[in-house]
Amino acid sequence: MVLCFALAAGLAAGCGRRTETTERETGPIVIGNIQDLSAGASVWGQGLTNGATLAIEKVNAEGGVLGRELKLVSMDMRGVGTEAISAYHRLVDIERVSAIIGPPFSDIALALAPVTEQKRVAVYGYFMDERCTTPSPGRVWNFMFLGQPSCGEAARIIASYAMQDLGLKKFGVLFNRANAWSVAWIGPLVDYVIRNGGQVVATETCQWEDTDYKTQLTKILRAEPEALVFPNYLREIVVQTQQARELGFKGPIIGPNAFFVPFAEMAGKAADNIYFANNIDYGEPHLQDFIKEYRERFKIDPVAHAFMGWDAVMVIADAINRAGSTDPVAIAEALATTEGVPGLMDTITISPHTHRPVGMSLAILKIENQNYIYIGRKRAPD
Repeated sequence: MVLCFALAAGLAAGCGRRTETTERETGPIVIGNIQDLSAGASVWGQGLTNGATLAIEKVNAEGGVLGRELKLVSMDMRGVGTEAISAYHRLVDIERVSAIIGPPFSDIALALAPVTEQKRVAVYGYFMDERCTTPSPGRVWNFMFLGQPSCGEAARIIASYAMQDLGLKKFGVLFNRANAWSVAWIGPLVDYVIRNGGQVVATETCQWEDTDYKTQLTKILRAEPEALVFPNYLREIVVQTQQARELGFKGPIIGPNAFFVPFAEMAGKAADNIYFANNIDYGEPHLQDFIKEYRERFKIDPVAHAFMGWDAVMVIADAINRAGSTDPVAIAEALATTEGVPGLMDTITISPHTHRPVGMSLAILKIENQNYIYIGRKRAPD
């Protein structure tokens, strides 16, 4: 049963009032944007905002949506869940947005989800924990939408590459037990490894405040893993990789898209023999115009989240156009039936049953001597 009823039916009750207060006859169509713009993950938040800005400029240059321009209103939640919720309320109640691009943090998205059911304005984001869109099997958050492969899909993609292509069988894991995304990522990887004849020879955990991981890493290395797995955020994996190399581990390290730019620069010489699944590769032909424009405009290479920002705007613009309305409920209904929207990361189709993309691929990248090397694209195995 779909949570709080299906959009097509259950949201009809009480939606008239929302429609009256949000429909605009003139002026720009406002899209909200909640990101970390000044704290620990600001490199991601600013990159996403930059990408969204370029997308909105392109849409407006081509005539806008429904004959009107789009306007992006960004709010800095500084990596704090309560501030993200406050930003959501402000965007809905004061800025009167039609849809919102959400932060790429599963912990925060889990807190936002029930709020969206009350306020009925969709959040389209990159929170990979499946519970951010489906709180339990057969139930869906009506106003939460994911724009990239989920934790389970991403974990299976890199695990299958590590086992089938690299021939690895024995893994040691270090993950942040306080991070919902990290927990949601490691479970499917461990399951895939075991189901396919591999072993997780050691598992250790860390927490947000940790900066010295050598105790955990020493325990893991005693179990003689062939590869290490770090499904953690950028600040953590930089230090974890450096300390693993300092302890003498020279084998492969595998993980999520947090290993993309600027990881190699931050990790220095330790950034070698690393494999991860990422949303894009700089060398892909269809990305060259965007990368060139981004570098010229912002004087920096685009992080992965910049491509996410672009795609989020394009998917939301498509939903507004198909809805034929700026009413948030109508836009949420349209988001749930998104099909074949061309994105920078892949073509995007959203399942109405999960509110997650269907069949998106990820690029397998290797870091060798601080250089990113493209290997190929892969979709999640069953």
